[in-house]
Amino acid sequence: MGEVARDYGAHRKIESLFGLLSLPPQLAAVADLSGDVPSRIGRYPVVRLLGRGISPVYLAYDERLGRPVAIKVASSPRAGLLDDARKAARLDHEGIVTIYAVEEAPDGSCHVVMEYLEGGSLAGQLAAARKLAPGEAAELIAAVADAVHHAHRNGFVHRDLKPENILFDREGRPHLADFGLAVHESEQRDLAGHVSGTWPYMAPEQVRGEVHRLDGRTDIWGLGVILYRLLTGRTPFQGRAWQELFDEILSRHPKPLRQIDDAVPEQLERICLKCLAKDVTERYGTAADLARDLRRFCHPRRRPAALPAAAVLPILLTLCGFWLLVPSKSGQPLGSPPAAAPLSGTIDVLVWSPQDKSRQGLAIGRPGALPLRAGDQVRVEARLTRLAYAYIVWIDSQGKVSPVYPWKPGYWTERPREESPAERIGVPEAVDQWWPMQPGPSGTETVLLLARETPLGSEVGLEQLLSGLPRQPRQHAEAAVWFVNGQSLTAAEDPTRAPKFGEAHQVDNAVLQTQRLLQQRLGKHFAVTCAVSFSVDGGREP
Repeated sequence: MGEVARDYGAHRKIESLFGLLSLPPQLAAVADLSGDVPSRIGRYPVVRLLGRGISPVYLAYDERLGRPVAIKVASSPRAGLLDDARKAARLDHEGIVTIYAVEEAPDGSCHVVMEYLEGGSLAGQLAAARKLAPGEAAELIAAVADAVHHAHRNGFVHRDLKPENILFDREGRPHLADFGLAVHESEQRDLAGHVSGTWPYMAPEQVRGEVHRLDGRTDIWGLGVILYRLLTGRTPFQGRAWQELFDEILSRHPKPLRQIDDAVPEQLERICLKCLAKDVTERYGTAADLARDLRRFCHPRRRPAALPAAAVLPILLTLCGFWLLVPSKSGQPLGSPPAAAPLSGTIDVLVWSPQDKSRQGLAIGRPGALPLRAGDQVRVEARLTRLAYAYIVWIDSQGKVSPVYPWKPGYWTERPREESPAERIGVPEAVDQWWPMQPGPSGTETVLLLARETPLGSEVGLEQLLSGLPRQPRQHAEAAVWFVNGQSLTAAEDPTRAPKFGEAHQVDNAVLQTQRLLQQRLGKHFAVTCAVSFSVDGGREP
């Protein structure tokens, strides 16, 4: 038996060595040839084990594209990895780890292929150095908060922010990983009572199982715990068992950081403790607000030297007189409350292809998402800068318009009697549902978001206003163009939604003309006309 075991081990090592012949030298040099590490996962030769949690993660090599990748393998068939990957794939942000593919083995197990980040995790850095310098800690949390804010704007709460889930690239930039516990606002009520998270980083509302009440401020608590750990070398709440730890999270206020280390700047202590307020209403309203305060700490503005009091008074009197004499540009009485912020919005389409695993969960502007094909599945997601009455329609390549929201999709006559203003709209309503694309003519299709301050009245015949639109031919198979009020976005205005694969007037001039026609017809009725146009291979020529 011992001889057989030795022969098998030698065979595995030889098999692994042959697998490494195609690896670049820098990866072959660090390859792990032990029997505990598989030689291949799917089509990827494995280099070494990166981490062994609930699901092991391996460094592997993509021979087709010539790049290292990280592969997370389900410990049991599927094991929730597919859901995790779908969530992360919907978030297109430079500070979030990119998902390349989800692949399924013949035995039903699956693995996720994702971006490999060479810099390791924040947990690894903290194992080598217990604390960070205040400025370094503030810059790091501000960068992570940007990625967290992007997730919140797309309706997700991460729920598991901790040093292990913050990874670094070669340049030392942080990236947020592991959306396995993330919850979308559309599914929260179904999870009421669930207690999930990593104990020392859980917010009071997580401990109480209030999933149905979570929002971005829960993740702000998690960022506060990480910041506390970076500045003091310890987490704010301690306990020998989960009961003790949960009691501290629910009942005890965190010890002021300067009681642990008086070198912590007072301003940074205030920021951290605001994140850790028991009452969610006392925390930062958004992760972007937190990031802004952290950057103000890192880069304070210089104040001009103070003027003598005798010089200040004449200046103030002059300014007051000027303020009273000059009329308001807005037409409002001077001194009145400021007008509401201008209404604007964005719209995106997400793609899921049952046949092509590389096109599962892609935003439509990502390479490889287009053209859409018959059999693909799609979701539409729209966001407004504040509450307003929103309407979404779909324009096919032949100029035919179908209502999407708030009507019953496809039926102009089936519209809710009472409408409610909204900031975020996802259709289909359930986050795990998608619409199948039907066979049809090839061309360019458009999803149009309209928004206004008041509900759409009967005096506006939207179906008639949208009739008789011209055909939209396809000039570029991978074109995706975003429009606001009839004009295409530029990279300077929004780099994430600028025209993809070429400028709008060069890619699809007919689509640009259609958008201007829509603005002429609809601009006086809607404060916002926002659209995304994209190529479709419907299976037959128009």
